[in-house]
Amino acid sequence: MSALVPSLVKEDKGAAMSILNLGAGLPVFIGPALVGLCIGIIGSEVIIWLLAGLYLISAILTKYISLPSDNRD
Repeated sequence: MSALVPSLVKEDKGAAMSILNLGAGLPVFIGPALVGLCIGIIGSEVIIWLLAGLYLISAILTKYISLPSDNRD
């Protein structure tokens, strides 16, 4: 993914890389904390099904990822 970011952004590549790094790093920090808080309330089975659903949604959404067309003649 980090190799695609420079090709998708024409200006402010540094800001795009910052957002990419935030998107990659923040879930690693926040995710376990959220699971730790919710596992006692809703149970581990529900957490597993929620994560499976999120993976399914992300797999479906990857079908719609596309690069902008390059019309250099």
